[in-house]
Amino acid sequence: MLRTAPSRLLAAAFAVLLVFGPTTWAEEKPDAELTGVVKNAAGEELRDAKVEVMDSEGAVVAEAETDRKGEFEFELVAGAYQARFSAEGYTPFVGEVQLESEMKQELAVTLLDEATGRRNRAIEAYNAGAQAHRNKDFDTAMVKFKESVELEPTLAPPFLALADVHLQRGESAEAVAAIEAFLKLEPEDEQGKKLAFEAYRRAGDTEKAEAMAAEIGGEDMSKDLAVGIYNEGAVASQSGDYETALAKFRQAVEMDPSLAQANAGIAALLYNQEDLEGALAAAQKSISVDPKNQQALRIQFLVYDGIGDYEKGMPAWEAYRALDEAGAIQLLYTRADMEFQAGEIGAARVALNKVLEVQPDYPRAHYTLGLTYTGTDPAKAKEHLQKFIELAPEDPEVETAKEILSYL
Repeated sequence: MLRTAPSRLLAAAFAVLLVFGPTTWAEEKPDAELTGVVKNAAGEELRDAKVEVMDSEGAVVAEAETDRKGEFEFELVAGAYQARFSAEGYTPFVGEVQLESEMKQELAVTLLDEATGRRNRAIEAYNAGAQAHRNKDFDTAMVKFKESVELEPTLAPPFLALADVHLQRGESAEAVAAIEAFLKLEPEDEQGKKLAFEAYRRAGDTEKAEAMAAEIGGEDMSKDLAVGIYNEGAVASQSGDYETALAKFRQAVEMDPSLAQANAGIAALLYNQEDLEGALAAAQKSISVDPKNQQALRIQFLVYDGIGDYEKGMPAWEAYRALDEAGAIQLLYTRADMEFQAGEIGAARVALNKVLEVQPDYPRAHYTLGLTYTGTDPAKAKEHLQKFIELAPEDPEVETAKEILSYL
């Protein structure tokens, strides 16, 4: 939080001004005194400062100008008043004062010059915006931060806060303008530089983004930022925005070619778009950096399977199985079942036999393999269908298997 300056003098001025009810001074004789002195922030007495005393309706009941010592004096009826203090070149000050019968109230008032007054109001607006930001009230925060920078353009923190809110609202051009204004005031601020990089990146200014990344931390910073960009792509992918996800993954790889997961993400998206050549290239780039990247190994197998290159496909599947055996077996069975449904009987049998080689008691592999033999080898069909019933008697396909066996 910024602090309003000069806080000690302001506190002294406000401490003596209290709120009370109305008075009927005009109907009574003065029985109380209001005196005091008006100074500036440097402690100098202000001559010819105007002092106005107003009743509860706002009507002026007494007024005067301070003398050469900055002093003033009024005789008033006991009651509640407002006192307004003003002087040329200074911010006016208004406060409440209560006078009691036979009482002499002394005030010490400090008037701030207009520049200081504006700065204090700017600080107050910034603090209000910061509180709204903490409360997730970004609309109010935006209004207060804008008010702050308009009041005092030399105050740096509001520009930084304004840039952050603009980014959260997706307003990249406005964020760039705000963060550049901040960096003119605080050119070495690390937080500002990081926010500037993000603003440039989102605004599509690659040249400035890369220059800022190099200034912040060179290669190491680029790696950290690449991870952030990859994460944005992952979120986009999860929400179904695959175009944005692909763009983010590619941007992350450009920033950090060693980010294996970004290449794996590219591979997965391209595979889903049936760009098998591009998917394979991206998967292999990922594997070259991280030989144990499961997603990349999985995509590599799926591509080889998709193009019918079983000579390369099975070693690729074995590499994937070494890291995730259950996932690899399920994947191979799924591909085999799809090939069977598509009439690719030979390919299906190769894959199903591989599944059973690794996991002999995989029920559905026996079932599908039995189906592949029903028209060519009844003995093998019976063997696998009976094994399926034995292993999974509650499987929904058991009745189908029994019906087929009755005809074999």
